[in-house]
Amino acid sequence: MNNKKNEELHYLNRKIGIELTTYHSLANLEEYSKREVESNWEKLQSNIFKKVQIENGLAGVFVYISFRKKLIPSSKEKEYFIDELISFVKTNLHKETEPFSILADDKPLNKYVRKIIIKKNNVNQHLKWNSNINVGSIGLHKESLLSIVRSKIRKENAYLSKNLDEWWLLVVFGYRISQSAFPKLKYELEAFTDLNLILKKSKFKHIFLYLYSYDVIYRWPGWEKFGKGVFYNIKE
Repeated sequence: MNNKKNEELHYLNRKIGIELTTYHSLANLEEYSKREVESNWEKLQSNIFKKVQIENGLAGVFVYISFRKKLIPSSKEKEYFIDELISFVKTNLHKETEPFSILADDKPLNKYVRKIIIKKNNVNQHLKWNSNINVGSIGLHKESLLSIVRSKIRKENAYLSKNLDEWWLLVVFGYRISQSAFPKLKYELEAFTDLNLILKKSKFKHIFLYLYSYDVIYRWPGWEKFGKGVFYNIKE
């Protein structure tokens, strides 16, 4: 895990050790890793933006692309796909109905895209277009979280030798899809029997899962949720 950090905190006259780490999913999307899918989309998004910036009439236009799967065009199809996408947007820019459905055929745009949403904003700048390959599109991966917890439990003796009163683990979920999870997690976390059993036997006083993109925190024991979410008001 990246961004590992050890900290000590004095709270209410108690000496607390905090282990900080970043969540990375170990799961795959079909035959691809999440990081690979994420990286491929970021490259495609960047290439789209470069062309959008030189096109007349696209300042202030935001486009949301809903891919049929978490796959994007191949290198051979990429340029044709981008040209088709921009042509489609310019043709449909002033229509009132949205989203625009894409009918399947052999063209790269229709092969990969389920629907496109086009919005015109009152800003005089070009905007980066987005897709359903984003934060929240990927669920929490139990084995990834278990891997983190197990690796930290192995450090128990080192922490205990520091005469700590309490030992906490803070796991940060970032904005990349390989680092993220949708913030409605309580029922999933409660159902992770192996994880909860391991935590009960560990020396951890608290585990905190911080979902950076949503401003939500889950705290174990009990997996109590703090924060309503930046983008969603999530009830559990």
